[in-house]
Amino acid sequence: MSAHSSSRRRALSGRISHVASANVRALPDNPRMADVQFVHFDDVRAFELVPGVTGRPLFGAGAMINLIELEPGAVVPLHSHPHEQLGFVIRGIQALVIDGEAHELGPMEGYALPGGVEHSAYGGPEGALVIDIFQPVREDYLERWNALP
Repeated sequence: MSAHSSSRRRALSGRISHVASANVRALPDNPRMADVQFVHFDDVRAFELVPGVTGRPLFGAGAMINLIELEPGAVVPLHSHPHEQLGFVIRGIQALVIDGEAHELGPMEGYALPGGVEHSAYGGPEGALVIDIFQPVREDYLERWNALP
């Protein structure tokens, strides 16, 4: 962590609790109650997605963000899900493989995958830090994360 980000975090710590929430009204088309949340992802429990790949999620009522850490060469096997998935690489290289073609993405490069698209992924030689956004919430991730000790 850089000195700047460390000092910024200390400055913010008085204003933002690790997870602060307040009830807000649910939208008419989404009866689930939503909470306002503020988090620092260093304080979010990580869970293993596959060996060498961890996620630190933030769940909303209808969408989620997952901070993904891929170790160098880690592989996410071919899969699909009904959720729309958007994301971007923060550091390193992540390759998304679709229809057998690898799309290597570096910092500040992003993607949007409609639900149902079969894909796999792998981390580059230095690994990768990636933000994934899913809509709707991945209930399988929510269940796994809630089951953590």
